[in-house]
Amino acid sequence: MRKTQISAIEQALVQNQNFLNVKGVNLGVTGGTLGLSLFYYYYYLYTNEEKYIDKIMFHLNKAFEGINSDYQGYFIALDMIEIVQFLYFIKDKELIDDDINEYCQGFDEWIYKFLDIKVKEKELDPYGGIIKVGTYFLERSKDIEVTHIIDNILTLIEEWATTDGLKKEEISFNYNFLDKKCKEVGKGHGVAGIVFFLLQVHEKGFFKDRCKKIITPAIQFLLNRKLTKGTNLFPYNSDSTMTYEYSNLSYGDMGIGYTLYHAGRILNNETYSTQGIETMLNLSTFRDDKEEKIYDANLIYGAAGIYSLFRLFEEYHPNKAFTQASEYWLDRVMAFGTKNTKWAGYKTFYNGEQNELQLCFDQGICGIGITLICKELNILPDYLNFVNYNFI
Repeated sequence: MRKTQISAIEQALVQNQNFLNVKGVNLGVTGGTLGLSLFYYYYYLYTNEEKYIDKIMFHLNKAFEGINSDYQGYFIALDMIEIVQFLYFIKDKELIDDDINEYCQGFDEWIYKFLDIKVKEKELDPYGGIIKVGTYFLERSKDIEVTHIIDNILTLIEEWATTDGLKKEEISFNYNFLDKKCKEVGKGHGVAGIVFFLLQVHEKGFFKDRCKKIITPAIQFLLNRKLTKGTNLFPYNSDSTMTYEYSNLSYGDMGIGYTLYHAGRILNNETYSTQGIETMLNLSTFRDDKEEKIYDANLIYGAAGIYSLFRLFEEYHPNKAFTQASEYWLDRVMAFGTKNTKWAGYKTFYNGEQNELQLCFDQGICGIGITLICKELNILPDYLNFVNYNFI
């Protein structure tokens, strides 16, 4: 059944790829052209047919061609960040042996300018702000000296850390998201997302003591807000006890559990790891047979992302509850693909009137197909690196 669905997705991508290959619009992995390249990387592994390497490179070239004066996407720097991330990905997978630094250097200046803009806006956001730039330069540290950039970003985080109204062992952060002061707790845009970035910095060997000095009270801030029951145990805002009634890669406890688990591993702190496992075990009982909370199969909001993270936790901490959860959400991924649509039976819910979202990696069938392929091949979901669930 999965093999049939994978083939249907590949055919739908061939028939509708022009929606993602629009010159000068959405060139990156998550929402654009490079999502097709990423899909064909996994499809190449699945079929072992070298003709799909040509498709990887074809769509990569399309992305490069789109970086010009005709660009009309959301923000060219974000697409550049994802192009560079993809180059390192295929380099690590030994699909290319080129010196990719030559290609990446042309993007660095744009990313510096983007960083300046985000500093003025005081926007730390992991998806589109200063932290996004920080992850770019952590990747670039393989080829260039980035210590001074990481130092500057850490300094901003230190300056924007606050203890106002908090217990003495806690800190939070003063920064903006969508032109407003951010009060979110989760990994998507909140405190956990900042902590996760600092864990990556620490793991790369930059300023370990400074990172730990921020991470420790920030995690305490999170743990002091943990509730005793509910689908989610952490509130969505720092000044509230209200929680989401669902969880996915973008909202709820999944990102917090992932962050706490890795904090324990990286900092050698058993309490943090245990808290991460307990958070995920609590979430493992979440079900939605009636599709009242989880409306589709996509990665960032839907069943594929939930399945993928429980699949990872099966590997991190083998447990029957994680296995049952991953199997349930994989079944939901398949069940969502039975509609009468030209997207291989799938239909993304949020902003579904936009054809490119039906196809793209983070919200469409590129990501769903990759998820099913990795299950079929029994390989870990390293594609999560492209939606800020980096393997660290």
